[in-house]
Amino acid sequence: MGLFGKKTEIAIFAGKKESEAPLCNPGRGWYQIYPFYLGEDMDEAQLDTTLQKDEKIVLVEVSLEYYREGEIDTAGLDHLHRICQYFRRNEKDMILRFCYDLKGAAVDTEPSHLDTILTHIRQVGEVMGAYRREVLIMQGLFVGNWGEMHSSRYTTDSTLCKLYRAFRESNMGDLFLALRTPDRVKLMQKENEKILRERPDAKNLFGLGLFDDAIFGDDTDLGTFHPDSKEEELTFVAEQCAMGSVGGEVLGGSLTPSAEEIVNRLRRMRVTYLNSRHDLKRLDSFKKMTFEKKNLYDYIGNHLGYRLFVRQILWKKKQGELSVTIENRGFCDLLEKSVLRVMIYRKIMEDSVYKNEVKIREYEGSRFMLEQRLEQILAPAEWKEKNVLTVTFALDTLPKGQYLLSLEMFRRKDQCRIVFANVEKDVLERLPMTQS
Repeated sequence: MGLFGKKTEIAIFAGKKESEAPLCNPGRGWYQIYPFYLGEDMDEAQLDTTLQKDEKIVLVEVSLEYYREGEIDTAGLDHLHRICQYFRRNEKDMILRFCYDLKGAAVDTEPSHLDTILTHIRQVGEVMGAYRREVLIMQGLFVGNWGEMHSSRYTTDSTLCKLYRAFRESNMGDLFLALRTPDRVKLMQKENEKILRERPDAKNLFGLGLFDDAIFGDDTDLGTFHPDSKEEELTFVAEQCAMGSVGGEVLGGSLTPSAEEIVNRLRRMRVTYLNSRHDLKRLDSFKKMTFEKKNLYDYIGNHLGYRLFVRQILWKKKQGELSVTIENRGFCDLLEKSVLRVMIYRKIMEDSVYKNEVKIREYEGSRFMLEQRLEQILAPAEWKEKNVLTVTFALDTLPKGQYLLSLEMFRRKDQCRIVFANVEKDVLERLPMTQS
């Protein structure tokens, strides 16, 4: 309990221990793939049996193979709406990937003409513009085996730039986009410079990330990185791709990295999301290893993306300030705008009467009314290159009495709660304070 008396600084809370429990926080974590053929029936009952409640992210992979000869018809676009609405209802963040192949044979299933793909990008954009809040990131530019931008006649630099421009000019063009290799990210960064010269008002062009679906597959992640410049490219990924999100899949193979090497690699790449079903052989090996006396698989799952630990809440009476210090212990920064909120409630007398619009909460038989509500919007840039962030609130003078302080955090776009990694996270909802 903090006593607001003659002291000029009062420690309201000091975090003691990090929880080992998994946190189902938005925008990070394990995911599974949910494949769809646009134009086929959608079995929601079957989807319900496979949807993982403890995974916030899903990878929605949509094949446009049935429309390889022409435009997507109304039924196909309606089907895309139903897919997005299903995951919206289930409050999942979507990694979205469009392709023409789900079997590893894009050459046989992709359209014969580039113009068809460009038309599909425009059509799909008209639908996806309504689901910007649900889409965490787009992966790929519609082409290649499984949409992974390889084994396709449409993966020359000039063709990919045309596809990229079509994406940016579509109604979904302000979404974050992940590409398959650092080379492709660099190519689109150069294309962004050209676009900005033509359209200075273009938005979010630098929201480029990397999806690596062959992590640990071999020394180069099966061609993700160049063998002669892997170190430079890993640094590039950490510095240039992190704000656009980095993730993918781990693969089994001849490599046998230690637990420390695995964690260091994922941390260096700032990995935010990983497939929880592929490759099971590699993932099972993680479950048999330990890191810092913890199961490696669990440790990785707990540290994908951000993992926020409240270190301290301090009231500086002389300055009239409340400061909250938060440490990010995850592999990556918090990549979306968030809201940090402090709610201060004052204990009220038993015989006090208030109007109906006054918010009253009860705790252990006593009633409290809201005295102050403090909020700050935190931009992703505030976390970049920082493991510890201190947020300061201007605190009005509190009348004498007993109080409860609650600390909450939300993703700004949808008010989805962000849970802290403190063992004492429940205590953060009712910290006792006294002003005397």
